[in-house]
Amino acid sequence: GTGAAMVEDTALKAEARAEIAAFSVDRPPADYRIGFHDDLSVEVWQSDQPALQFTARVRSDGRIAMRWIGDVTVDGKTEAEVAVDITGRIATYIKDPFVTVRVTGVRSKQVYVFGEVHAPGVQPLGEQLRLLDVLRKAGGVTAQADLDRALFIRGGRVMPVNLAALLKAGVMEQNVYLDPDDKILIPSAADSKVFVFGEVQKPGIVMADAG
Repeated sequence: GTGAAMVEDTALKAEARAEIAAFSVDRPPADYRIGFHDDLSVEVWQSDQPALQFTARVRSDGRIAMRWIGDVTVDGKTEAEVAVDITGRIATYIKDPFVTVRVTGVRSKQVYVFGEVHAPGVQPLGEQLRLLDVLRKAGGVTAQADLDRALFIRGGRVMPVNLAALLKAGVMEQNVYLDPDDKILIPSAADSKVFVFGEVQKPGIVMADAG
């Protein structure tokens, strides 16, 4: 599609690179902020008895619908913030309500792992995850992984990441926290591959033409 970029990992231009170490490896955990199409569980209690329990998927307008009070805006809010909002509004109908809100399914925030891992594809980013966490969730690297030529992509910035140092020597300087839409690309030591990313329908890896 328009704006798509193709970068051959063996011929990255120096100016296209940035230091992954510039990103944070030490940041305080933040409460998860709800996004479009996330799944929520909502419970309203009164005097230790459930008054209302339901699950809902956040609509494209960032809201969920509730009995009695109608639409509730949840996009961009934490679980606790949504619970406070619901508590204030539903108190008209239920005396002294106690409200809990939990995210049960993350669909709005994702990272992508392509190449030589056992389970390549999309990984949900519903918590504060580092590079190693996501590699573990992808089943770990395969025996064919070229750990010296892996790439990390954030917002169009292409960065080499030394997974050999990270996985084998325990060098944590590149074990950065991940942001939504980050991409990790791990080539095979046996094949020459071209990584395709950007505004394409299915970012990933394709084989380079022989010769």
